[in-house]
Amino acid sequence: MRKVILYIAQSLDGYIAKKDGNLDWLPQEISEKMNKFYSDFSQQVDTVLMGRKTYDQIVNVLSPNQWAYPNKTSYVWTSTKTESLENSVHFMDTDLVSFVKELKEQEGKNIWVLGGGSFIAELVKNNLIDEYSITIVPVILGEGIPLFPKDNKNTIFLKMQVCFEENGMIQTSYTVEL
Repeated sequence: MRKVILYIAQSLDGYIAKKDGNLDWLPQEISEKMNKFYSDFSQQVDTVLMGRKTYDQIVNVLSPNQWAYPNKTSYVWTSTKTESLENSVHFMDTDLVSFVKELKEQEGKNIWVLGGGSFIAELVKNNLIDEYSITIVPVILGEGIPLFPKDNKNTIFLKMQVCFEENGMIQTSYTVEL
């Protein structure tokens, strides 16, 4: 069965973006070790899931001239009817939980949950994330979009798989204990 992996960066105080969605606090230069960790991760996934605000941030700010994940099938949840300029990007307005459950059963590599906050919250609430890979960036934002919602009622026990520090950032990876 495919694994659903949340691979994301957060501030030290637990935010994945500023209140307006801005990511200008993320480091522009990443060490060779962090790049290798990302590259190894990226080779293990063939599917990317995200919400509409994350998609907009990618195409308007982070990678405006080309799709950032051309060799992966990408699904973007949105209630706004949108036509994709990329064959590998699919805009969805279906039940996220049912879709992810079905996707996990299909053949393929692992599934990357990219963001955003409410999108991740729905997957956490339904315990659909198998692995949490979080890079902690040494910055305190004070407010913003939290990685984990305060209204989550689930207790999810995790087991650490990876933890290392590089250039002040801490990379952690946890699997869900069954």
